[in-house]
Amino acid sequence: MNQAFAVIDFSQTTFEMTILAQHDLTPAKQLIQKCRETRDPYLDLGNCGITDLNDLPELFECSHLETLILSNVWWDYGKFQPINSGNTGPDNILESIPEEMAQLNKLTKLVIGGGGHEL
Repeated sequence: MNQAFAVIDFSQTTFEMTILAQHDLTPAKQLIQKCRETRDPYLDLGNCGITDLNDLPELFECSHLETLILSNVWWDYGKFQPINSGNTGPDNILESIPEEMAQLNKLTKLVIGGGGHEL
């Protein structure tokens, strides 16, 4: 079930209203569960409709993770081409990274930003 809410920024002389949708996080939760079961060191959570990582506390239990993808699209500098997430859901739009990310102590690569929604 999708829920929408508006964020209005009155700090400028003109205000900007952004409609954010809270998407069903079931696909992200399933990917995390599979990652936990297989102990795969790579997890692509791009295009899962994530707006707040605190909604996925099980992610922080994946202490085996070495690579975490949170971007919808990112640049591969070695191949000089954009890479799209393998997922096909709504864009992730993240505004912060929680302190709990420090629990992923084997994480060596975090891909975040891109897709027009830079953190």
